[in-house]
Amino acid sequence: MYPNLSGRYFAFSGISLSWDASKKPGDRIIVSSIKIHDELIDLNKSYRVALHSFVGRGGDGYECLKDCE
Repeated sequence: MYPNLSGRYFAFSGISLSWDASKKPGDRIIVSSIKIHDELIDLNKSYRVALHSFVGRGGDGYECLKDCE
């Protein structure tokens, strides 16, 4: 995780966002900047995300994903 430069960063397609490294983990992404295929994210909508099971189980430091549906 940032600021550790060990390579633990998601690679994703079709999503853009801005973030603020000076904020604490969990608050760094600027939610109002998140776009999916150039459309702002709708916070009242559900989105499906696919990821490798290793990361989904908390691997590479993503413990926050362990309890997600």
